[in-house]
Amino acid sequence: MKEKNPFIYKIARVVCVPVFKILYRYEIKNRNNIPEDGAYILACNHQSYTDPVLLSIGQKRMIYFMAKEELFKNKFFSALIRALGAFPVHRGGVGDSVAIGNAQSLLAQGRILGIFPEGKRSLNGELLKMRAGAVMLAYQSGVPIVPACITGKGGRIKMFGKVRITYGDPLTCRQLGVSTGSGKELREATRILAEKIADIREHDKF
Repeated sequence: MKEKNPFIYKIARVVCVPVFKILYRYEIKNRNNIPEDGAYILACNHQSYTDPVLLSIGQKRMIYFMAKEELFKNKFFSALIRALGAFPVHRGGVGDSVAIGNAQSLLAQGRILGIFPEGKRSLNGELLKMRAGAVMLAYQSGVPIVPACITGKGGRIKMFGKVRITYGDPLTCRQLGVSTGSGKELREATRILAEKIADIREHDKF
């Protein structure tokens, strides 16, 4: 059955596509690498609060993102970002387990899960060390990972600058060398994923 996006999400896309085209002069590359249906994890570098919007512009299906719990303290803003696909994560403890459970549930429903493997924004634009969460969820849920990179002119995302959003080839856990889900396999697979994203970034520099 065709996935239906919430009405508010559709409205947000109508508004954001032209506005962000003016503000960030974005171009999207390798859109054909995006699966048309089925669950997958979209793993991307992270520099700006606008990254989720820039990634969502690249396709019509809704992407669900983990977001730090502090963003959900304001009731109005919490309701808004939840409607746009965000759900809270509390790093460490029970809250983190709840977020992982939510992520697994979304993937089981055939949804798209957006993850920033660096875990936080890079303030200088350089890639940070990536965590194994994306690979772990891909292995547990049996879904592919699509590596992506957002590259700004001069290495930074700036308003009225130019931005490239590029999608890499989908990667299965088998292609990443994960067969048992051991810590060693997950770490090595994360290193490979990080290299894929770094390769896209290097190619897209301008």
